[in-house]
Amino acid sequence: MNIPWRQMEPGEQVRFVVAGGWRAAIPPFTVLIATLLQSIFPLVTTLSLLPELGLALLVAWRVYQPALLPVWVALPLGIVADIVLAQPLGISAVSWPLVLIAIDLAQRRLPWVSLAGDWGVAGLAILLVMLIDWRMIIFITGSASLPAMLPRTILEILCVPLAARVAAAVEWRLFLSR
Repeated sequence: MNIPWRQMEPGEQVRFVVAGGWRAAIPPFTVLIATLLQSIFPLVTTLSLLPELGLALLVAWRVYQPALLPVWVALPLGIVADIVLAQPLGISAVSWPLVLIAIDLAQRRLPWVSLAGDWGVAGLAILLVMLIDWRMIIFITGSASLPAMLPRTILEILCVPLAARVAAAVEWRLFLSR
């Protein structure tokens, strides 16, 4: 069990960083980079077609390696996603932690591991995010079109294996190869 950074002595902090404690920040940074890449390379369309790459990577990390991405990380990542993607503040900040909690509960109830099962859990999680976002947008603006959000949701679900591959490559490169 790791003690919090502020409670460590300066020598302990140095040993923690040198010993590889910095690696715990890599999964959240990959989600952050995916979110920033989406805002750097915008795709202008009449419909919301571009999937949220940060969400797909967040779900992939949580489904395939839940120990590397704690649930609380979703709140600051959701706030950053709201700011960077110009959404009303609080949409992703609420839906991302809720969906990570739902994934955690689903994985406790469904202990078997298979690609189809994990993809199904990830797909349901992304569908849950879309429904939460839809209800929150209706609450904020008064109207939102659910059919207009479906293409983006389908693309996000289809991006989950790619995001899982990216997460696995990052994990292999940073955690397993020494």
